[in-house]
Amino acid sequence: MTDDASKAAALRTVQNFVAALSNNPPLESEAQSYVLPSSFALLSHPTANEFRQTRLAQMVSNTSAKITRTLEAGASSVEEVLVAPGPDIWVHSDLAAVWAGYSVRVDGVERARGVNAVSLLNVPGEGWKISGTADTQWMPDAPPPPADNDEDEDEAEHILSPILPGGGATHSRPPAVRIFETFPELVERVKRIMEAAPPGTVFEEPIFDVQTRRIGELGFVWAPFITTMDGVLRSRGVNVFTLLKMEGKWVITGIQDTAT
Repeated sequence: MTDDASKAAALRTVQNFVAALSNNPPLESEAQSYVLPSSFALLSHPTANEFRQTRLAQMVSNTSAKITRTLEAGASSVEEVLVAPGPDIWVHSDLAAVWAGYSVRVDGVERARGVNAVSLLNVPGEGWKISGTADTQWMPDAPPPPADNDEDEDEAEHILSPILPGGGATHSRPPAVRIFETFPELVERVKRIMEAAPPGTVFEEPIFDVQTRRIGELGFVWAPFITTMDGVLRSRGVNVFTLLKMEGKWVITGIQDTAT
């Protein structure tokens, strides 16, 4: 499959996922079929005082329940549609990412605007599945938060900083290995790898051709990398980082990667 075809297929998964939840009533079981349930999600909606970290399966259930309550309260329709900015789409091997704006509408009236940063993995025999998501949201009558797009390794290094407790990582090692782990589990696994290496071993993971997106307090980094041990190439792949700016500092909320 060409990159353009892969990008179209990944975007179609996101669109189908949104459409399932926008059905009235929402089609929760169908929406669940588009996600890897053990992956991680972050919802950051400052104007609604909502901040939530959860697994994707629980996020889908929570969203479905929220829409159902709105319908039961008298609304005839609740939908989410993709709008600007984007969608911007990246693909490498079995990893994809989509950066896209969205609009939430109740009975045709816009109630919220936001941006989603969505990662996906291509599962053999099943197609693209959402493997991580983070979003931010604001009121539709408010000016959108400041936004910018960069292709700058120095900028990425600046914002790739501490991790946010409660987040986690989804790793793909084609053709079939997928690892879901919380940040403490990730740290412990890396620590064991380094402790098992001969004393003095030098591990490095430089990143290059970095692309970033930011809007308000939400950040996204697409970062190709190689890993070396004592200067010898061991693997290459892509990291996707989602970030949130808290108390003036960027923190990593989620990681998805693929490597061979």
